[in-house]
Amino acid sequence: MLYEYDRWANNRVLRALSALSPEQFTRDLGGSFRSVRDTLVHIIGGEWGWLVYWKEPSYSPTFLTDLWTRHDALFNPDAFPNLTAVQLRWAEVEIKQNLAGYFTQPAEVTSSADYSQKSRLVKPSTGN
Repeated sequence: MLYEYDRWANNRVLRALSALSPEQFTRDLGGSFRSVRDTLVHIIGGEWGWLVYWKEPSYSPTFLTDLWTRHDALFNPDAFPNLTAVQLRWAEVEIKQNLAGYFTQPAEVTSSADYSQKSRLVKPSTGN
């Protein structure tokens, strides 16, 4: 149910944003994620990151470093010049979520140690 709501809300936001001009979509608004575009790319990058993280059978510092390197390469806001580009990447991530059964099967957590390990998806601070 929550997953269905997430999809519904995301699609509603994307439809509403289709009324923005390209300049409005990328305008620096002075927030944490400079523009509407940057905010959307942050959200979809997070959904992608959690999908990759939860599919990984074990974690290591190397895995986490690689995950963030891949994230930063795939979700650089400058690579998304317009809403259509964001929508295409969003659709790709949703397809991967569906294929992985991301929302149809409960995550297997066998102990509190497993839960603790899975809850540590924190990007190291860069001081920015």
